[in-house]
Amino acid sequence: MPALLVLALLAERLIPIAEQWHPLTWVRLFATYLGKKVNKAEHGAAQQRLAGLLALLLVLLLIVLPLVIIWLGAELPDAIGFLLLWMCLRNQHQRKQLRWVEQATAKGHKRAARALLGREVLRDTDSLSAQGLIKTCAELRVFGVVEKQFAVALGWLSGGPLLVLVVRLSSELRRVWPYEQSLTRQFSLANEILFRLLHAIPYTLVAMLLWLYALLRGRKPVRFKHIPHNGWFRPQAWLLFCVSRVSQLGLGGPLKYRGHRYWRQRFAGISAEQAASKLWQWSWLSDVLLLLLAASALFVELLLRSIQA
Repeated sequence: MPALLVLALLAERLIPIAEQWHPLTWVRLFATYLGKKVNKAEHGAAQQRLAGLLALLLVLLLIVLPLVIIWLGAELPDAIGFLLLWMCLRNQHQRKQLRWVEQATAKGHKRAARALLGREVLRDTDSLSAQGLIKTCAELRVFGVVEKQFAVALGWLSGGPLLVLVVRLSSELRRVWPYEQSLTRQFSLANEILFRLLHAIPYTLVAMLLWLYALLRGRKPVRFKHIPHNGWFRPQAWLLFCVSRVSQLGLGGPLKYRGHRYWRQRFAGISAEQAASKLWQWSWLSDVLLLLLAASALFVELLLRSIQA
């Protein structure tokens, strides 16, 4: 299984696939349609939470159960598992979109950059400055690596294809049912609980590695002080704090959904224009972390097999 993970990581980087034909795109479209049909603003909080729980169970039932049946009944289960892993590791489209946003911002085309970024997030982007665009791209790139690759890799090593599917689906549903937005706050509660249970360890591990990386680079570690607010995931906040220490970029700050401003903790740093050239560090650092994880798991598996033999 670790060897398949290495192959899937290489395939995700080298094999292109059109976003409109990727299965996860259809999952997001179905979840968006389902949310609009059953989540009504006039419903009470209890009814919205129940609707969100049933919607989550429906999505998992319609997607996970058939794929698990196919995987269990296949003559080559490793091949089916590899395809599922490659599908769940998919992050090419977001990397490409964020690179276009950063290029448009660097050229001064802020209107085009805001439009491109609006395709990746459901929150308001019309009023973002150049610094806000770069900060948002940095946060989305960090969260994408953790949720779409690191968490998926850990799920594959610890639970196989079934856990991989649930991990990636919870992340995709959180994207279309944002917990921070008041309209979907109660509706997305069930998926938010599932998301936090599955992603607490990946976020914490990556944050710890970045904290050690900053320490080895000679930067005096500053104690993370979490300021509670309505809806922010604590390990996610700690990760942004550690990324700001590595890149020296100021991250965090308020979010805006449907004209409403939602407060969020801010982490100090230099301006986005000064730190933009340093954000390449995260691109190669994420690949190194994933390959080290896969290589370590492969070494442990070979060691256990030699001991048993």
